[in-house]
Amino acid sequence: MSLLAALILIGCGTNKEDTGATTLPADNAPQEVDSGTPYFAVDTSGYDTGFNQGRVRSLDIVHTGEMSLSPLSGPYTTLYGTMHVLEIIDGREEPPWCNVTFSLTGYASDVKCPTCEYAFDVEFYHLEEEPDEDEEPQQQPDMMDEPIEAATLGDCLSPDLPGHQEVRRLGYSPVDNTIYFDYFNSGIWIPWFEAQQIHDEVSFTWEANLGFFGFED
Repeated sequence: MSLLAALILIGCGTNKEDTGATTLPADNAPQEVDSGTPYFAVDTSGYDTGFNQGRVRSLDIVHTGEMSLSPLSGPYTTLYGTMHVLEIIDGREEPPWCNVTFSLTGYASDVKCPTCEYAFDVEFYHLEEEPDEDEEPQQQPDMMDEPIEAATLGDCLSPDLPGHQEVRRLGYSPVDNTIYFDYFNSGIWIPWFEAQQIHDEVSFTWEANLGFFGFED
């Protein structure tokens, strides 16, 4: 009888229909953790969506300028100067796509960046040049059949280019020879131009090469 009872107990312990049994995961099995962030699997099939494209056109941008500070030797209260913007598409220098000049006038500002020696509220005044009657109108490179007039300030493609009579707060830091821009009066000072001060004259420049797909039209 005791042997029979033992066999019955063993049979009950191995019953596969026992829903009370607990299955422990293996130590190296991946665990699903709910992070609360939606997850999307990365598509590794190599399918080309058409969005990953190389540049079609090249845009070279050069901004150069000079500022004269007064009174001599400081502390400075006013400035005047010029800034020239040149843009060339696909290396075509004649005629350049954008070729405009600003005159600059500024007055000292009490607000300046932490490392700035001085700052000015500078007005950018676009100097419109009279077109040369003997000069052929500018041809938009390989994009239009009909020629267009010489590019105006609105045709320039430089990012964050100042508008006509726009006022911007700029500060010069001798620590890193940089002109900083109080980004649209946000209190965030962004490095804007590489600059160099010699006596009461400050020269600055910015160059970039950008790739783009072309114009909307």
